[in-house]
Amino acid sequence: MNETVATFKLKTILVSNILLHISQENDTLKLQTDSHGTGLGRVLYAVRNNVELSVALYSWQLKPVEKNNSITELETLAIVDSVRHFF
Repeated sequence: MNETVATFKLKTILVSNILLHISQENDTLKLQTDSHGTGLGRVLYAVRNNVELSVALYSWQLKPVEKNNSITELETLAIVDSVRHFF
């Protein structure tokens, strides 16, 4: 199996069971970010009755110039960009 087919199958498995919820007025919102050498991922959660419910997912692949940033810089970029994107 080539890499492209394997990647597609993995992505299909990973997103097939994702259920997004609609946040409610009294929910507390929580942002979780992840950065690594090739991209940034973010998940916005609504915390309701001490349960985290995924509300939105957002990710992007890093540009070549962004790959030179430290993990701290990438995490900061993910947070700042998430606030712009989600709010």
